[in-house]
Amino acid sequence: MSETPVPYGPKRKSSDIERVALFMTGYLGVEMLYDIPCPEKFTADFEDMTPDQQMEWFEYTFLEIFKDAANQVVGLLGRELKVVELNLIRRRIINYLNASGFEYEK
Repeated sequence: MSETPVPYGPKRKSSDIERVALFMTGYLGVEMLYDIPCPEKFTADFEDMTPDQQMEWFEYTFLEIFKDAANQVVGLLGRELKVVELNLIRRRIINYLNASGFEYEK
């Protein structure tokens, strides 16, 4: 009886929203920020920018990350994304940027 028992029942398939959440956990990282093409006006440190420049940087960076992440998830799922999945991607990106110290408040 030294064998590991096999679990009974069918293996539970994860839902698409769980797959998107797992992908976003692995996708968001410091290396991802290095891959974003940066316009000349955003070459200063974030803390040295004016509030308007910080807002513009945040929006530009968010849109670039969102575009790339959405395209990657479309490839992962093989279909167009639902609103819930798009909102999950958006929320994860905003939370990641805020946790990284790039706070933006409207």
